Amino acid sequence: MVPGLVQDQLPVSSTPNETKPKKTKPNKFHWKEIIKAVVQLYFLYVALSLLLLYVFKDAAVLHPMYDVSWKPQLSKLDQLFKTKSREIKIPLPKLSKDTGFEKPETLAALLVEKPSDKVILVSHGNAGNIGHRVGLASLLVNSGASVFLYDYQGFGESGGSATCAHALSDGLTAYDYVVNTLHYKPENIIVYGESVGCGVTTNIMKNRKVGKVILQSGFPSLVQAARDKLFFLWVLPPNLVPEPNFDNLSAVQETHPPILFMHGDKDTILPFSYCETMYSKALPPKQMYTCHGEGHNDIGLINAAGYVGAVKQFVNQP
Repeated sequence: MVPGLVQDQLPVSSTPNETKPKKTKPNKFHWKEIIKAVVQLYFLYVALSLLLLYVFKDAAVLHPMYDVSWKPQLSKLDQLFKTKSREIKIPLPKLSKDTGFEKPETLAALLVEKPSDKVILVSHGNAGNIGHRVGLASLLVNSGASVFLYDYQGFGESGGSATCAHALSDGLTAYDYVVNTLHYKPENIIVYGESVGCGVTTNIMKNRKVGKVILQSGFPSLVQAARDKLFFLWVLPPNLVPEPNFDNLSAVQETHPPILFMHGDKDTILPFSYCETMYSKALPPKQMYTCHGEGHNDIGLINAAGYVGAVKQFVNQP
């Protein structure tokens, strides 16, 4: 080798025994992790839904209104139908005071009186107040019976706050007043439920003695009606939905007084199929009257004669 001369080095060839890098296999689906994530999401969904129901259920179901503009019409009602109307305040001794309310601790009520030993006790729907049922009273008095209207707590001039639980207890309070103070005999009381008031009425029927029952524009249960409106409620287990459920279907499947089911076949709020379901599954004695061409808020207005005739016949049956 010549001094100072740098000899180029030949490339070193790879040996046959050199290991090649292994190929990594793609990740497989981990079904257990996926199922676990779905279950966690489900329970989170259920928890959030139940929280919303517990917080907002009463506000979603009940829509009270304060209105006294109807009172001057009572004198005209009495003249037309030869009745005696008087406003009543039903004491609520167990009602706790609600902050921010200056209303007396009473339920506002109205008796539209006929010379009869029978009375129709009306539990109205989820909105307005008894003033919005004066027209209903004018139809019902044609049966010959008196009519007793009352407002749930938080509605109209009634004290307290509007909750589903209060509505149920208010129905019993109204019934007890009709029996103990107005002295109507239980067998002469016809309890009448309108829409959400059907749940109040079936609760009276289960806890007090009544003569007859009329369920107008009702529903099998509050859960069923809510699920048909809010699809996401179908994933909630029924036993977790907060009470009360206003379970009318279960009530009519037990022993009960004679019941008349009434519903508009054009009802888009609570469909006519609800009435068909309850009637078909109810125990006898039972009757059904279809309000043809009528919806949810105009029962008895399109065919007043048919409505009055059905109620009058039912009320006066032996």
